[in-house]
Amino acid sequence: MQNSKLIQTIRSLGKVDLNRLKAFVESPYYNKHINVIELMQYIYNCYPGFDTGQLERKKVYKSLFPGQTYDYSKLSHLMNYLQELTEHFLAAEAFNTDTFLPHYLALLKIKNTGLNFLYEKKYACS
Repeated sequence: MQNSKLIQTIRSLGKVDLNRLKAFVESPYYNKHINVIELMQYIYNCYPGFDTGQLERKKVYKSLFPGQTYDYSKLSHLMNYLQELTEHFLAAEAFNTDTFLPHYLALLKIKNTGLNFLYEKKYACS
């Protein structure tokens, strides 16, 4: 797991961004899978060193699913889902720091939902 795309991506984050990612993953708006939250917590607890021994697949699996037989595909599925959430988080962070795009997309959504009065009011102010 140490050399996985997921760990490499998370390893690139600073502490502040890692905390924000953890909050993002724990948000029921973005994720409703408790096992993914538990995997995020496990990886979070390995920060900053991401010790190879702690990130051995079977050890991670045993921590997430005590008493169950190791299932490579089950852990891979969780890792892939967490990677997708991590990429979504990175996109959201970029989106939130953009000064134009959020306003533009909000205006489009307002216009496309038939709220013309709100669109015209917002557009006049922009």
